[in-house]
Amino acid sequence: MAFTNTKKEDTLAEATIRNVLFVQVNPCIRNVKIAAALKSAGVNVHLGYVGRTPQKTYGFGNDFYASIHDLGKWKFQHIRRVRQLIDQLNIDLIHYHNFPDELGARMILANLPVPVIYDQHDFFSQKKKLSRRRLYFEKVCNEQADGRIYITEKYKNLVAQKYRLDGNYTVLPNYALGSIVPPDTAAPRREDDKIHLVYIGLITRYPDRVRNLIDYFRLLSERDFVIHVYPTRSKRYPDYEAIPNVVMHKQLPLDKLVREIAGYDLGILFLNKDVSEMYRVEELRHGAWNKFFDYITAGLPVVTFDEFEFMARIVKENQFGLSVPSIEEITYRRIQELDFNHLREQVRKNRAKFFMENNIEPLIRFYQQTVTGFKGDGKKA
Repeated sequence: MAFTNTKKEDTLAEATIRNVLFVQVNPCIRNVKIAAALKSAGVNVHLGYVGRTPQKTYGFGNDFYASIHDLGKWKFQHIRRVRQLIDQLNIDLIHYHNFPDELGARMILANLPVPVIYDQHDFFSQKKKLSRRRLYFEKVCNEQADGRIYITEKYKNLVAQKYRLDGNYTVLPNYALGSIVPPDTAAPRREDDKIHLVYIGLITRYPDRVRNLIDYFRLLSERDFVIHVYPTRSKRYPDYEAIPNVVMHKQLPLDKLVREIAGYDLGILFLNKDVSEMYRVEELRHGAWNKFFDYITAGLPVVTFDEFEFMARIVKENQFGLSVPSIEEITYRRIQELDFNHLREQVRKNRAKFFMENNIEPLIRFYQQTVTGFKGDGKKA
């Protein structure tokens, strides 16, 4: 986990990081994971949000923050409120989580007395067509932030093809949250002799969307798999419910979710690449999805596609499951021949190196580096 522009160690030591302000419109699960890891390392993380708190969205997570602050309903309030929090909480730096990018861009352009680091969870202009206004905000965040965080090195390289990036960046995948690992005593579900797959995350019924998995699930159902789905939204999904062998479950907080899914046979780690818009192909290939690390947290082996290179490589190198070229390769006979006990043991034995808590020190050093090199107009020299 390298980062560039490294300062001398004695210089870095002077930039002690005590208080970090996380800002995000609707705090996501990556935000929560990083906050939990920083708290375990002794860093106080304060949260500024606009929409919903983690507790409201996920049913847990507020406890990882030293304080939580609503930035207000109106946009004109946000920068003023951020300035107040910087002073009141003695903030060392701001860590902005996208999407959207507008608030991050406004903070970057506001000449704040502390550095603003931009964490690009999603490269949205590679996912869908953005308006000129939103493209401008994305450009400002990538080109003018005091530091940048990307989920993989290749993902950063993809961004660099579009925007001019300086050397002050680090790479931090979504990783697993080690503090919520369930007991290893979770037994496989054996209500019958069938193979039970599980999918967690967003699904949709809209055509030509990568998260439209209806055809994939229908094919797996026809092959006699049982597919359990834990969607991220609390709503009905009649198109999925109509598929035989598909079992829809209610949305669960992450800590309860990983306990719930620990007993299934394989986690589904793929999207509908057959309908992927061409401009999304590279973004999907280099992604590091939260669901991957959540499966690992649960001790659950996965099945993925070779095309999702970053995750497929980890799966193959660590024997975390199976990577295949396409959905056609996921036959009942092939999956039945897997040694599930061995794969489950490999996940449990090797997952600790993918815990956020065990990978947080490079981020703290990056914070130190960014604060030390900051040339703002006030608090940091």
